[in-house]
Amino acid sequence: MDSKINEEQETCHGEINLLGTSLPTAEWDFSDGAYIGKFSKVGAGIYTNYYFKGYDYYLVELSNLRRPSGGKMAFWLRDMTAGTLSSEIQSDFLDGDSDGYCGKGFNNLDASHKYCVWLRVTGGSADLSGTIKVSIA
Repeated sequence: MDSKINEEQETCHGEINLLGTSLPTAEWDFSDGAYIGKFSKVGAGIYTNYYFKGYDYYLVELSNLRRPSGGKMAFWLRDMTAGTLSSEIQSDFLDGDSDGYCGKGFNNLDASHKYCVWLRVTGGSADLSGTIKVSIA
């Protein structure tokens, strides 16, 4: 999986909600294309500001990951209907890494369930920023 998110060619659909606020209440319409959002100051965790429903497969890509010091970050696909989390997807960062990328395809999902992505820093500085893309292909 070596694709990168090209921010100049794709529309950004906004900042994502801080953890501690409500889970997303609006559904993303994939007829508008992939969901793309920018994030910063991840810390204890943030959620996408839309949930995803109607498909049994989602590709989650994190790109342009920037962190001033080394450490780790992780993300999960959260099943809002069942109240469960996927297995943790973790990425290591080198000091000053500015083009970090990680991605994961989640398959065999229940298309009637609502899903969102949860990101968090698992070690080191909370000052992590980047771009998230959720697509169905």
